[in-house]
Amino acid sequence: MPRETNPNVQGNLSSAVRWLVLLCCVLLGLISEASGGAMSLALRPAARDLHANQTAIQLAALISKMFIGAFMLAGGVIGDIYGRRRIVLWGSAAVLVACLGAALASSTGMLVAARALDGIANAAVGPLSLVLALSVFRPEEQAKVVSRYLGLSVLGVAFGPVAAGWLIQTFGWRAGFALPAVFAIVGALGVVALAPRDQPITPRPRLDGLGTFMSAVGLLGIVYALVLANTIGFILSVEAAAAFDDLTRSKEINDPSLNTWPNTFRTHRYVPAVEYIRAQRARTLVIKEMDKLMSQYDVFISPTTSRSLGLTNLTGHPAIALRAGFLEETPVDFMITGRLYEEATLLRVALAHEQATKWHERTPSLT
Repeated sequence: MPRETNPNVQGNLSSAVRWLVLLCCVLLGLISEASGGAMSLALRPAARDLHANQTAIQLAALISKMFIGAFMLAGGVIGDIYGRRRIVLWGSAAVLVACLGAALASSTGMLVAARALDGIANAAVGPLSLVLALSVFRPEEQAKVVSRYLGLSVLGVAFGPVAAGWLIQTFGWRAGFALPAVFAIVGALGVVALAPRDQPITPRPRLDGLGTFMSAVGLLGIVYALVLANTIGFILSVEAAAAFDDLTRSKEINDPSLNTWPNTFRTHRYVPAVEYIRAQRARTLVIKEMDKLMSQYDVFISPTTSRSLGLTNLTGHPAIALRAGFLEETPVDFMITGRLYEEATLLRVALAHEQATKWHERTPSLT
């Protein structure tokens, strides 16, 4: 019987224990955000202490996210084969090693290696933590569980950088990696104490090593395209500034506050033409690489707030946003991206989702 629908597991746990398992899984799911936030805040002091050049320190900042994207599917498959609870615990142990390695790094290479290990570990811990939480709830409760998981995760994403920033300002940049380590320890101990053991699957699925490797390589390419797209993302702001230039320069728009669209458009008037043209050449390469990578997949799914939104704006790949549930009374959505000129496939996937979930038929309460 599949782990996620085992009635014996769900019936043997009290409601309080099930929600505690959910909280522990939320902590595990937040490890990646906590370690990424700590690394972002530690960039300058780490570069100074390790005498790192700009390229090396940027690699240290990006490699974890790149490896998470590349190995996420592999992590899920390995969890199905060897047990999700077991892989979550092993992944949490690997996160601890990565945090210790980053905190004790004496060279840029050691820091990059630690961040790479962090990415590989979180590729399994992140998605499997949600699946593990769902496995202890009844099917009719799982929509609520996803909403609670996402809501608590949003709070963690909001307050995690604040805690990491305080640690770094108080004790130095190396102390920032204590936050994801604490999340890993507390979450893993909670899973050990409260989550039921994995149910055996007979026959046990086999791992397709070559397929897993090819999938990881393809996903790594997509993540690399996302990172590259972020470096030339100013193209979109320049084009928007040109489109709204008449309105921006008119007397109708006179907002003195910072961080508003009119002021963003005004500042991008000063992007040199040479840099814009060079970025357009890079944009062409991104379009070709993205098209090549998408030839291996019908669609891919991502949060609507992820970097894939900016990527599709640059490459022209069709995308659609769909409702995935509600957090209290606030809709939760995600995005599906398809191949160039294959909007029909994308719409068929979207239609299948709406026919299966019916979330699109619900509207938020205005009271």
